[in-house]
Amino acid sequence: MVNWWNELSSLQQMFTYFAIPATLILIVQIILFIIGLSGGEGDADVSHSDIDSDGLGADDSEPGGDITESSDLAEVRLLTFRSIVAFFAVGGWTGVVLGGLDLSLPAVVLISLLAGWAALYFVTWSIRMALRLQHSGNIQIANAIGKVGEVYITIPAANKGYGKVNVIVQERFCEFEAATSADRDLKTGESVFVTGVTEDNILTVIPNDEVSTG
Repeated sequence: MVNWWNELSSLQQMFTYFAIPATLILIVQIILFIIGLSGGEGDADVSHSDIDSDGLGADDSEPGGDITESSDLAEVRLLTFRSIVAFFAVGGWTGVVLGGLDLSLPAVVLISLLAGWAALYFVTWSIRMALRLQHSGNIQIANAIGKVGEVYITIPAANKGYGKVNVIVQERFCEFEAATSADRDLKTGESVFVTGVTEDNILTVIPNDEVSTG
């Protein structure tokens, strides 16, 4: 390992600093996804709110209705955590490989950026396709009530804003916007319990340990 590192040029080492952490995060994401599949608890990593204008609509007649397709489906947000990780992983390793070839510095940097950008777009496209699959399955957000999920993006305390949670709904690994009445922020990775759904199809959650101790 040390010999491999020492054989890299300064440019390759710079790209490696970005590539290795991003790749490790990517591997963790893949493992978590596979665990969900192997447990029969999910078949798509999809997002209810990974779009700028709530690209997934819902039946306005009552909260917790079917998540249905809307005209804003194409507005999937480009810069998400997953897409940024893919950008640095693919772009970084591309730079490592090209850095060992007889190419100019501008060419290496440009091609690496293009490769990373292509990966970023691919992840965005994958999320869009997953959303379409979710639409076809008529996910009912009300079925998330009573489920235990995990915070993906920090949820502000006292209903002061929205975060995101990952929840298994109808045997699918889904991502929803969520709010909490708890007196503290719910941090990424924290286990939460879904208590309800608002009229805007936002999950209401509380820390799961409060349920366990209650």
